[in-house]
Amino acid sequence: MKIRFYLKDKNSSGKTPILLSYSYKGKRLKYSTGISIKPKGWSTNSEKIYSGESGSERMNAILKKMEFVISEAYHEIIHSDKDIPETDYFKDLLDSKFKNVIQEESKSFFKYFDEFISEKVRSGAAIGKYNSLKTHLKEIEK
Repeated sequence: MKIRFYLKDKNSSGKTPILLSYSYKGKRLKYSTGISIKPKGWSTNSEKIYSGESGSERMNAILKKMEFVISEAYHEIIHSDKDIPETDYFKDLLDSKFKNVIQEESKSFFKYFDEFISEKVRSGAAIGKYNSLKTHLKEIEK
């Protein structure tokens, strides 16, 4: 049984999905974790997001939890004398446990907007104008 994480496109100039590969008893599951990052923020050796990346602690925790869920389910099956399931079983298991979490974790427009302000805008007056714009946009959204 081997669980690995890797980038879909390690040469991408933008964000690329993190994929999970799970091999067991001659079968292989490839699964999109729902997390995307820029390749410069990924450690191929440790198969983790570098700690300096925004949200790395939370995203690495999700990856670790995915690994745990698969491993635990596999060991429960082995010890119960059940037949080894097809890859769809593990895909459905991951979907049921993580799809809602990943969707909730996805950044909204306003999270990107806040990130832009904090990283790119330097002038206090400009920050005030952007925050005012954000307030108006949130009112429109309602």
